[in-house]
Amino acid sequence: MEYFMQRTLLLVDDESGITDAIKRMLRGEPWQILQASNADEALQMFGQHSIHLLITDYKMPGTDGLTLCRQVRERSPATYRLLLSGQVDYAALRLAWQNGDIHRFVAKPWDNLLLTLDIHEGLRQQQLLQHSNHLQQQLSQQELLLLTDENWVVRHANEPLCRLLNCQPADLHGINLFAPALSAMPVSLETEVTHQTEQQQSWLGIFTFQRPHQAAMTTRMTISPLGPNFRLCLCQPVTGTLAPERGLQDELQRYSGEHHLQRLQQDAGAQAHDVQLLVITFPPGEVSNRDVASICFERLQVASGDRYNIYSPQPQSFLLLLPADLDPVAQHALQQAIRLQFEQPLQLQQRQQPLHPQLSLEQKPADIDCWTDWLRQRLGMPRVSIPAGAADSAVARPVVTPTRPTTPVQIRPVFNRSGRLVAVELPPPDQRDQADWYGGLQELQQRWQPLFGNPMKVLLNVSQASRRDTGALLQALNQLPGHSWQGFARISEADLLDQSDAAIAFRDQLRDQHCQLLLQQFGQGFLNPRQILQQPIAGVCMTAEFLSQLRGSKVTPQSRRLLQKLHEQPLLLYADRIDSPEQLAAAHLNQLDWLAGDLLSPLISAEQLQWFAGQGDQGA
Repeated sequence: MEYFMQRTLLLVDDESGITDAIKRMLRGEPWQILQASNADEALQMFGQHSIHLLITDYKMPGTDGLTLCRQVRERSPATYRLLLSGQVDYAALRLAWQNGDIHRFVAKPWDNLLLTLDIHEGLRQQQLLQHSNHLQQQLSQQELLLLTDENWVVRHANEPLCRLLNCQPADLHGINLFAPALSAMPVSLETEVTHQTEQQQSWLGIFTFQRPHQAAMTTRMTISPLGPNFRLCLCQPVTGTLAPERGLQDELQRYSGEHHLQRLQQDAGAQAHDVQLLVITFPPGEVSNRDVASICFERLQVASGDRYNIYSPQPQSFLLLLPADLDPVAQHALQQAIRLQFEQPLQLQQRQQPLHPQLSLEQKPADIDCWTDWLRQRLGMPRVSIPAGAADSAVARPVVTPTRPTTPVQIRPVFNRSGRLVAVELPPPDQRDQADWYGGLQELQQRWQPLFGNPMKVLLNVSQASRRDTGALLQALNQLPGHSWQGFARISEADLLDQSDAAIAFRDQLRDQHCQLLLQQFGQGFLNPRQILQQPIAGVCMTAEFLSQLRGSKVTPQSRRLLQKLHEQPLLLYADRIDSPEQLAAAHLNQLDWLAGDLLSPLISAEQLQWFAGQGDQGA
């Protein structure tokens, strides 16, 4: 891909261990990677090199990371700016985000996979931003663009964009860019974009267009000011799966340590056997911030051979979840490997910092029921109680009289790797009521039964819908006569891990309605492979990026071992965005179970199911 070629990254941190760790993480990428220890060195490099992406620490001696990003924006506005920090001033960070000084914030310790995906996406968007800056002085008819006035009223839409939206230029003229007829974005986005463009800065992000009588179209977009009265909007359609949306609140939650406690509690509860903790703590003052904690985290990963999950609810505390029956010889070897990793002191700001980890093996006492209570007590953290009555009222089960739909249901055919139709995926639940859903589902079932004979497998994309709308769809499915369908619910990682009363009730509702869970966005979440295998799921939905990794990438052996483990479980492997021959080849090569996408079939109506009849056995 073009954005991989001749890219230059600059890593800025006063702790060389941090930049060295990121450089090691990216050693398989074909990029030039430069390093600087402070803002002055970084700015000098901008005078010597064309920097496409900047990763900088926040707290540094002298000029901090936010100020550096602001200076880089003025000097090299097309450089994508990513702030990496274990210490954060939320008010300053939010203001920098709104002003366009930074494009992404990631908390320390980072997740290698997520940070790598952020860098890949940053390079894609940098290319678009660079192109947008070049085009601000001319309106090219070869690009997807439109022009609005200062009130966001569309004044010009070129032919390529109109073709994408399947409309005429006259259909767009006079419409507000953020009006529901043209945009599927939240109203709050208009305020954010207006603020940045009024400051004569370019806004960069994801924008979804509504298209009459067709599916919405997601694009990457830059919006740049053209003087005080006009705005230039340059678009690029998203052809693959986007990385999961992760804003400031997500990263700040993970940074706080609460995320580690929630993961540990869930992972411990999901184990089939008893577990124990290997607790590694450091004396006060040795690990005093997230920079040092990040380096310690990496050393523990090396010592453990990446066999066990590591949690760090506090900078000076690290927890490894081990089987209770782990062989004593293996326990001793693990502890010795950890001590060996910390025999070498850290190099911190031209001084050596010796580290003295204290190790202990512990199990939850039998008289304490809750893992979280014990961990908080063990770590000296305050206990947190869950408020009563937090369950979402949307899981109530109304009963309605079935009626015919006002609009037909568009479905996506799902095939096995032999090319036989095995299931259908419904569109994300919208604001239809239960009765409206029932008519379309009844027609679908009536056409399925004589064509294929076996119970209809139905995929529900509940990760993009409200729980109220999902409840209406589930109730409509359960009104169908007999046990004539089998459900699979595509659920986001956030909804799968959420331990609030409302989220637990939602998952219980899905199971009560006999819907098995498929984890959405496999390969782009917080869960690592071992944790995924411990989740109560029936399968995973692959991202296009993960499929791409399986062809010619240096991580192919690791990825294939993971796929082998998924097959052994066995878990259903579903690739839903097969839009190119390369993705189809990767899916077949790695024996994925279910496939869908525009390369295989467009969206169809219920009556068009007959296209796929007569294919023989319809088993998965």
